[in-house]
Amino acid sequence: MGTHEAQPPGHADDYRQVRLAAWAGILSSPAAAIPFYLSGKFPKFFPYVDDTPGEIFAFYQNSPVVTKLQVLTGILFLFYLWFAAGLLELLRGPGRSRTLTRLTGWAMVCVVVLTFLTYTIWGAIAFWIKEDPGNTTIIAALYYVDVAIFLFLFPCIALFLVGAGLAIRRADVLPRWLGTSALVLAVPNAALFLTFMVNSGPLRPVSLLNFSPTALFCVWVVTAGICMLRSQPPTASAMQEDTARQKG
Repeated sequence: MGTHEAQPPGHADDYRQVRLAAWAGILSSPAAAIPFYLSGKFPKFFPYVDDTPGEIFAFYQNSPVVTKLQVLTGILFLFYLWFAAGLLELLRGPGRSRTLTRLTGWAMVCVVVLTFLTYTIWGAIAFWIKEDPGNTTIIAALYYVDVAIFLFLFPCIALFLVGAGLAIRRADVLPRWLGTSALVLAVPNAALFLTFMVNSGPLRPVSLLNFSPTALFCVWVVTAGICMLRSQPPTASAMQEDTARQKG
């Protein structure tokens, strides 16, 4: 019986998976923004932390369909795991830091989990209003818990961007400017965690300005996906040269 040689990480079949992961990132980001456009509440997509419990309740009561649609945003962010897996597969290789790829992968897991929790709670709020429209206190409590979870999303995004940025710059597979932009974008996302101390003004949590660095992160994912589609898979000979260089 014949035997099959193990394929190198840069084999065309693996690269096709990378391309599919790139499309997952490219398509999920715009789709996740659809509920925000449907809300018709620009620039106030969510209640503000300085709103009264009655105002928070009224906000969700007046837009139950959009609130439920936002649960789809959390589901669509699950595709970011697929995107990150493809990105890291492209960045892996002999002589490259495994620590960075592991860090980046786990950071994206945290991003997706926290995002999913955030939008699941939005859905719970909409359901609770339907079942018990008089319980304003519980609606407000769910909202404040949701904001707290949302704030922890920022440092996780920053950690992913730092890991991805450094890995991209070292791997020389994707444009270096993509890695540099990730490192630059990590700064405002990390700083946003400090907005938990802000109770009013344009920087208060879940305000439009507070959302801006996260929106830019989603744009970065689309850009990274496009760069992944344009990248070339490493050849078997190049992989062998890298392996020989590492051993030497």
